[in-house]
Amino acid sequence: PGEMKVFVIFAAFAIAGCFALTMEEEMCLGEGAGHPNCAKVQCAQHMHCDTCSKDLRCGWCASDGICIPGAASGPTKANCTTWDYAFCSALPCSSHTGCNSCSSDPMCGWCATSNVCSEGSSRGPVFMACIRRDWLHSEPMCPKKTANCPCPL
Repeated sequence: PGEMKVFVIFAAFAIAGCFALTMEEEMCLGEGAGHPNCAKVQCAQHMHCDTCSKDLRCGWCASDGICIPGAASGPTKANCTTWDYAFCSALPCSSHTGCNSCSSDPMCGWCATSNVCSEGSSRGPVFMACIRRDWLHSEPMCPKKTANCPCPL
């Protein structure tokens, strides 16, 4: 029984030591999240481009595989050769499953006829045919409410 108690205390100490947060991280991930110096900590929480690029304080440095603070013009305090902000250039349009996410990617558009996201622009799709009126290439064009039937909108 005494050996078990020592092991549990040691294991708890080892786990806590591995995941201990700094005071800055605790503040930034808690109530102080709005503090201007917290973007670095908050961006570092994103491990993949898709979640990083949805956080408007951050951008994905694909060349380094990290999420860092920045804006559309580039990283705030770093150099990055491949910068993705607000969308992931490496994600194919087919990875979007809805009109809003598809049409917010500047390289994609949503075909409401087939409910498919495809590469394209305001001029139309690049690799497929879609009825002109059903090509939705910007988020405001997407229907506000999804239809209750499997038919095209």
